[in-house]
Amino acid sequence: MYPYTPLDYFDLAAQLTPEEHAVWARARQFVDDEVLPCITQAHRDAIFPETLVPRMGAAGFFAPFLEGYGCLGASHVAYGLMMQEL
Repeated sequence: MYPYTPLDYFDLAAQLTPEEHAVWARARQFVDDEVLPCITQAHRDAIFPETLVPRMGAAGFFAPFLEGYGCLGASHVAYGLMMQEL
């Protein structure tokens, strides 16, 4: 598979903080490693790959903008970038 290169016509990536870039890169890597290998078959079978749920939690995809309780404490922009990748 070819590496994904997002379109950024307005160069919005230049306005991101280093933390947001790091979160974006981690989310992209998670999608490449965990989601893409199973998502086509899951779509064909009309199921959600539930094995992804604990891995998504461990990666910090759930409520990453909260602080404490094992959450990332990331910005809402970082959360949006994570969801964009998913």
